[in-house]
Amino acid sequence: MATRAKLEQALLRFQQLEPVLACPICRTMLRTQPPTSLLCQRHHSFDLAKNGMVHLVAGPTKTQPYEKRLFEQRHRLSQSGLFRPLLIEVAAQLGRHWSGHSNKILLDAGCGSGFALHYVREQLGLVQERPYGLGVDLAKAGVHLAAKTYDCLSWAVADLANLPLQAGTCQGILNVLSPSNYSEFRRVLAPEGVVIKVLPTKAYLQEIREISSPGQELKQYSNDAVLDRFRQEMHLLRQTTVRYLWPIKHEEIRAFLEMSPLTWNLPLDSLEAVLASGRETVTMEFMVLVGARRQAN
Repeated sequence: MATRAKLEQALLRFQQLEPVLACPICRTMLRTQPPTSLLCQRHHSFDLAKNGMVHLVAGPTKTQPYEKRLFEQRHRLSQSGLFRPLLIEVAAQLGRHWSGHSNKILLDAGCGSGFALHYVREQLGLVQERPYGLGVDLAKAGVHLAAKTYDCLSWAVADLANLPLQAGTCQGILNVLSPSNYSEFRRVLAPEGVVIKVLPTKAYLQEIREISSPGQELKQYSNDAVLDRFRQEMHLLRQTTVRYLWPIKHEEIRAFLEMSPLTWNLPLDSLEAVLASGRETVTMEFMVLVGARRQAN
């Protein structure tokens, strides 16, 4: 798609989101301003990039050196279907709370390269209809990949601590393998909405971690603190575990090592150990948490 047409379509999608968008600086409503901008009531302006994404942050953002490599490798593996069994479960859980007549949106908070939002909407049959999806992440590299790959959705560089949304406008919030900001989640979540958080378990990529650092990494990692925090901040409705073995190709091992924070700090000789192991499958195991706003006493 030519750049001009791509920008026109991106602006049209943001126009459809106008009822829910908020300026990250002053929280007033954002309106589309042709040909390629969003403008709030106090005249703060945000220009769309050539790929259709927009920066909705109050100040400059810092790019971490690992970002581009992490998102590229996770994106590469997601395109091969690596996370599909997980996202089928996420979509099923969200579908139990989804109203086909809602004018609220589905937010992917910490969207990375966008695969989760795209696939879950597809599973729910929302590709061509309301409510619209918005993916946000403070990592520009991830949002750039999302906008480039899934140009049927809206994508923004935004801070989870300052979401560019009006209060109560999200029927669902996805938070997949990403940090959280529960005060903001509660602010933008509709009364009947749910937050679905996905976090890795101790068994996630266990074969790779056992080979590369025998015993050490498995003992160090625990998601107990994250789970406890979710229970404190949200009303836990359900908790499920998704586990499956994924066939691993030799040429994909480096991508597995580079896509996860759990394996970032492994020494260089660990890669050689994994490559020489002949491992044919790797364990993918996740905890899926479904939560709602707590009712006032």
